[in-house]
Amino acid sequence: MTDEFDGYRKWLGIAGKKGLPSHYELLGITLDEDDPDVIRATAEQRRRFVESKRGDGHDKIVTEILYRISEAEATLLNAQMRRDYDRKMNLFEKRQKNRQVDPQAPRSVVRSQPGRTVGEDSGIMMTAIGVMAVVCVGFGIMAWFSFQLPWTKEPKQTEVVQVQAQPEAAEKPHQEQPVESQVANDDRMIKPEIDKRPETVVLANSDAVKPEAPFQSNQGDEDATAKTIKLIQGEWACIAMEEIGIKANQATIKQENRRVTITGTSFTMRRVKNGALGTHAGTFEIDASKGHFDFVGQDEEWTGIFELNGDILKLCYRYKKNQNCLRPKDFKTDKERPNISVFYTYKRDA
Repeated sequence: MTDEFDGYRKWLGIAGKKGLPSHYELLGITLDEDDPDVIRATAEQRRRFVESKRGDGHDKIVTEILYRISEAEATLLNAQMRRDYDRKMNLFEKRQKNRQVDPQAPRSVVRSQPGRTVGEDSGIMMTAIGVMAVVCVGFGIMAWFSFQLPWTKEPKQTEVVQVQAQPEAAEKPHQEQPVESQVANDDRMIKPEIDKRPETVVLANSDAVKPEAPFQSNQGDEDATAKTIKLIQGEWACIAMEEIGIKANQATIKQENRRVTITGTSFTMRRVKNGALGTHAGTFEIDASKGHFDFVGQDEEWTGIFELNGDILKLCYRYKKNQNCLRPKDFKTDKERPNISVFYTYKRDA
């Protein structure tokens, strides 16, 4: 941490100690928790709470903790990365379910020693003998009591149930409804339901969606931007990508497992590349009227454009390395350096 304020203790209730808290402590879960839904839910709850502290004078610590929460979530949701992390942190011996054996070790290495019965010296044999002894004693006691009880037959009691006939209800005469009443009832029965499905909002960086009038109200721009920010909240999974003019195949997309989490104006992107987790965390700003998208992270800035069409979100931007970095005009990339361009298409992860 960069100053004396301890956000881990103040905001997350993690007692101060040497070094940073583990992934499990950061998310507030046990070492044996392996339910993906629980891991995602706790990570999202903590992200939202820490994000609410932005603007209180500790924004740098907020960004740092958000980055570590996203890193912990991605690591614990990936089986191979979680095993590597547990081995690195020596956590196998601390598991509550006695998982001292490395799950990566092959089963063939667990063998019984020559001349030794399986389970010997482990307490299994003694436990089995004890259980059998208790069962035998229990059966003996039950047999003794059964012989001591008197063998008498109780007379059967016959219950007489009187059934009282109920008088049949008088048949009510049929009354016809007036014709006007029948028509009213028919109208209520065939009245169709109104389709209340939400309309799809499409915002794009193209001339087709820009107003023709030369002047546009600032209040209208702010309302459209606020509405768009609400629409893009949540989890997004990458389904297509293009970097410096090269489109990636589906195998690469699946291997990287690139995902984006948007909470408020907090933006976190995670991906696995060459077996290592990479996380980009920071804040973003958008201009819905122009389709502009800008990101500011710990050590990087992006400038680009976006398009939202239902559950599909497109982001095309450049890594801003110098003042000559220009915002992309179209959803495509080129080989320009050092301000390299990328284009990702995401689908909402329900």
